[in-house]
Amino acid sequence: IETKASEDKLNRIGKYILLFWDGNLEQVFTNKPEEKLYQISTKMNLELITENSPRLLALWGNPKYAWRLNKKYSKISKSCYINEESLINLLSDLSLIGNTKRIGILATENEDQVIHPSQNIITEYRELSEISTIQSSTIETLNCNQPNMIIWS
Repeated sequence: IETKASEDKLNRIGKYILLFWDGNLEQVFTNKPEEKLYQISTKMNLELITENSPRLLALWGNPKYAWRLNKKYSKISKSCYINEESLINLLSDLSLIGNTKRIGILATENEDQVIHPSQNIITEYRELSEISTIQSSTIETLNCNQPNMIIWS
């Protein structure tokens, strides 16, 4: 059960969280990335919704897959916020999909910023290898006061 303190901390991540995956599909011999990610997200009580906003996809360099991430409402936690541990696990698992070239995450409080992202989004670029050792402090940088994005490549 999530505490009020952890919910306050999660509020800072952003109400709208979007992910993208980019890589070489021809060399992925196991399940396609979206199938694997749907399996992982279901176990974490998360819902993935395919994202197709042309401006957002262009901002991300037209990745192969993009999703909006929602938490399925749980009677146990009674929270609609995604906890950091689930998000960290999801990103780590996503990075393990064969031939991953880039992974990105965008967090914002405003749905308009999802549909019409501005060019002045705070963006951090990191090495893809860093995603396997991702920490809560990395997720906390996704401040909800303005849109933030992290791209690992």
